Amino acid sequence: MDHAAAYEAKQYNWQHSMSFTNWVTTDLLQHPSEPLEQEDMVSIDPNHIQAGNSFQAGLFASYHIYPYYPDFLNYEQKYLDYVDASGKKNNYAGYLHEFRAVHQMPVLVAEFGVPSSRGLTHKNPYGMNQGFHSEQEQGEIDSRLYQSIVSEGYAGGLVFTWQDEWFKRTWNTMDFDNPDRRPYWNNQQTNEQHFGLLGFEPGKRPSGILVDGTAADWELADGKKGYQSTDKQEPLKEVRFTSDSGYLYFLLKYNRPMTYPNQGSYLLVDTIGNQGQTMIALNDKTKIQTDYGIDFFIKLTGPKDSRIMVDSYYDSFYYQYAKLLHIIPEVLYAAQKDNGVFHPIRLALNKQLTIPSTKTTIPFQDYETGLLRFGNANPASKKFDSLTDISISGDKKVIEGRIPWQLLNFKDPSLKEVMGDLWNKGLSTSVETNGIRIAVVTTEAGNVQQTMPKAANGRIQQKDVYLYCWKSWDHPIFHERLKKSYGIMAETFRTTSLNQGK
Repeated sequence: MDHAAAYEAKQYNWQHSMSFTNWVTTDLLQHPSEPLEQEDMVSIDPNHIQAGNSFQAGLFASYHIYPYYPDFLNYEQKYLDYVDASGKKNNYAGYLHEFRAVHQMPVLVAEFGVPSSRGLTHKNPYGMNQGFHSEQEQGEIDSRLYQSIVSEGYAGGLVFTWQDEWFKRTWNTMDFDNPDRRPYWNNQQTNEQHFGLLGFEPGKRPSGILVDGTAADWELADGKKGYQSTDKQEPLKEVRFTSDSGYLYFLLKYNRPMTYPNQGSYLLVDTIGNQGQTMIALNDKTKIQTDYGIDFFIKLTGPKDSRIMVDSYYDSFYYQYAKLLHIIPEVLYAAQKDNGVFHPIRLALNKQLTIPSTKTTIPFQDYETGLLRFGNANPASKKFDSLTDISISGDKKVIEGRIPWQLLNFKDPSLKEVMGDLWNKGLSTSVETNGIRIAVVTTEAGNVQQTMPKAANGRIQQKDVYLYCWKSWDHPIFHERLKKSYGIMAETFRTTSLNQGK
C-alpha cells in the first residue's frame, strides 16, 4: 500500500483512498462459537496501518461479509438475538454492529449477497441461505442485507455480483463434475455460479424452452418426438425431449386432464450401461419391469410428492459420505447392482460440528435436492418462479419439466460425460454416454394404465425405448437476462441513503 501510494503521488501527482480486501475468517474479533479451528486462527487488524501526514486520501477497511458463513455467524447467541433497525432478529446485522465498533476508519462491505441457485450449500437461521432462492427471494434478501449495512453505519456495500459465473465451484458439488469443463454449461446445483443480478440463461431466444405449461415453444425448439399414441383411450398421447446447456427437458401431452394423487406419470431414465434397476416400484402395490437398467426414476405425482430418485448403486452422495468418509450409516445393499432400491438425491450442508462455547454437537446435515418444484419458469409470467422444475397447463393436459444435468450424474453434458461405475473406479471416474433412454409409465389408482413404449411380455424392452441424443459443444449457447433481483436492488439503491446509518 505504501509503495502504491508513493508511486501514484510521484508518477501522476494524485492520491486515491486505499484499502486491502479481507473477510470474516481473518477479522480482528474473537469468535468463541466458531467450530472450525482454521477459520479463526489469524486476525488482520487494519487499525495497525496508519496514514502518513502527506497521505490525504485516507484509509478504509474492506471486507467480504455474507450471512451464512463462517459458521459462528449462525451459532453466536448475541448475533442471533440482535434486533435490527426494522425490528426483526438478524444475526447478520448483529455481527455488523459489533464489528463496526472496533474500527477506527470507515468500513466498506466489499461483497454481500445470496445466490439464485437451485442447489443449497449453507443455511442461515433467518432464511438468508447460500442457495435455493428464487430470483425474487434473492433480491429481497440482498435488499435486507444492504439495509443492515446502511443501518449499522458502514461506508457502503457492494452486492456480489453483477453477472453469473459458470466457471465457479462449490464444496458440496465440486466432486461431481469435470473441473476443466465448468464454464461450458450451466450447473444449477452449484450455487457459486448464480450470485449475479444478470443471468446467463442456457439456450437461445425465441427458440428455447420455457417451462410454463404451454407447448407452443416446442414447435420452435429442437424438440424431438420421443413417443406418440393415436389411441385416444390412453391417457398419454405425446412425449418429447430436448436439451440445452443447462437442462434436459421433457414434454408430456395427455388426452384428458391429469388429476393428483389419483393419477401419476413416471419417467424411467437410463444414462449409463451395465448397471441400473430392472424392477421399479411405482408405488406400494405396483411394479414395472425392464430388460435394461434404470438409473434415475422421475416420479410426477403432484406438487407435494414429486421427485427424482437415483439407483442406490449410482448414488454419488451415498458413496462419498458413507463408503469414503464414513459420515452416514452404510447399508450392505448399496454396493450391489440391481438391488431393487432407489435413493433420494441429496446434497450435504455441513459435516458434524461442535460449538466450542457451548460444547453443543451439531450433527451432519443434508437435504433432499431431488424434490421437484411445481410452478412457472417463464420470466414474463406474473407467477414466475425461477426455481420451477415442473409446470402444468391450466387444463392439466400438458406437463413440462426440466432436470438439471447434475441431477442425472452428468459431469459435463457438453462432452456427454457421466459418472462411471462408482463402486469399481470411484468418484473421479467418468464415461461417455451414447445418449439417454427414457420410458414413460402412467398410472391410475396405483395401477399401470399405459407404458411408452408398450411393454412386451410384461417388460419394457430396451430395443423399443427412445434414445435421446444431442450434439457435443465447445461454445455453449446462452442469452443474457436481468433477473427479478436486479429490479429489487435497483429500487433499494435508489431509495436508500447512506445517511440513514448510525
